Amino acid sequence: MNFKVYIGDEIYLAYIWTNDQTKYTPVVLKSAKIPTLENKQIGLANILREKKADGTLNIVILLVDIQTGVVLEGSEIWIKPEQKEQEVKRIDTEVIDRYIHMLIDNALEFHLTTEEVYQALVDDFYKSLPEKRPDTILKLDPDDPMTEKAIKQWTGWTE
Repeated sequence: MNFKVYIGDEIYLAYIWTNDQTKYTPVVLKSAKIPTLENKQIGLANILREKKADGTLNIVILLVDIQTGVVLEGSEIWIKPEQKEQEVKRIDTEVIDRYIHMLIDNALEFHLTTEEVYQALVDDFYKSLPEKRPDTILKLDPDDPMTEKAIKQWTGWTE
């Protein structure tokens, strides 16, 4: 399946579900529409979690439903800074491909459409949440002071 992630001129900021245990900064850096899902929008967030003294980076890659903030898929990698760009692009593509293939496989197995499988997965996510959700859904915008920090963290590996 040919599926491309289009990188916009500006960072696309959107909702991402986080909790007290995560250090994730809620920023979606790329977004793409999935034609097989009635053009639902997914986003990719590549987030630096840790930098070791030897320069090794711990990056988490999240695939997120832009409309709901549901984290659909994730991968975590440890890499050297010089490998970062190439390795992150590879993992981005793998995460999306894996997720789309899972939707297609489940649709075929259960005689459903990919839209029905996708909606069931999003619904299951919400059923798993506590009745009273903590205030951990964040939305960043250009005027939010967290936005600048998040962008610096991604682009300059500072702090």
